[in-house]
Amino acid sequence: MYKLGALDDEFGLYTRSIYVTTIDLEKSDSREFNTLQNRAHDLRVKLFHASDIANNNFLSEILS
Repeated sequence: MYKLGALDDEFGLYTRSIYVTTIDLEKSDSREFNTLQNRAHDLRVKLFHASDIANNNFLSEILS
């Protein structure tokens, strides 16, 4: 399962909004994941694996 973290920096650094949703997608399904990753890039959305969310490994990237 993957999670999306989207940043809205329209109002500047200090008022970013973070949106998180889950997607039922196996990591082994690389074709579907690559399609989703390309679309996410177009929408300025960042993909994170659920284990990264659980370990807070994504926070430094989101907040930087």
